[in-house]
Amino acid sequence: MSHKTNHIFTDQEAAMAYALSAERIFGNDCEFLNANPHVIPIFVSQLFQSLEISIKHAGIASGLFTVTETRDRAMRSGHGINELATLAAEKLGGDSFAPILMALTHCNAGTNSKEIIQQMISGKA
Repeated sequence: MSHKTNHIFTDQEAAMAYALSAERIFGNDCEFLNANPHVIPIFVSQLFQSLEISIKHAGIASGLFTVTETRDRAMRSGHGINELATLAAEKLGGDSFAPILMALTHCNAGTNSKEIIQQMISGKA
């Protein structure tokens, strides 16, 4: 499902580009960020943009919400991650981010992935 509306790239193309960029930054060197702290702001920004795009794509592709609804909510603050996750929770009939966290981390081997994404969505830090 392609959603080219006033954008050069689709959400799916952008999500893939962010994933490939993150993979390139890390490569096989887990110490890359420690050795290159000047890259951290760019990496963190990419993480938030990637999460925003992932939530939008999952919600739109599944029919949970529309492109118009994401634009109404996403413009409220920052990348609009909290607003998008709240929209998904409301559409699912609840107020918990658990379903969106489960969808975003399905088949993920990371032991703390859900906690990290939860902090990105609603953490104060």
